[in-house]
Amino acid sequence: MQLIRREEVEGVVRKKVRSVGLLRWQLAEQISHLHVLRLHSPLSTLHSPLSTLLFLLSTAQYNKHAPGPSHF
Repeated sequence: MQLIRREEVEGVVRKKVRSVGLLRWQLAEQISHLHVLRLHSPLSTLHSPLSTLLFLLSTAQYNKHAPGPSHF
């Protein structure tokens, strides 16, 4: 059985927490952007919760490596 050092585990956990924080930040940005879109285009197809969710999920996949805040 291979022993894993505590520092290695903490490093992996820190990276995961940072990536989750980045995704949360990106989703918040997308949601605020969608809100602005909805205000300016009342005939937009982004009015349904399902289409909004699908849009957020698709853009989150493409924006994984986008720059974000360093404190996450």
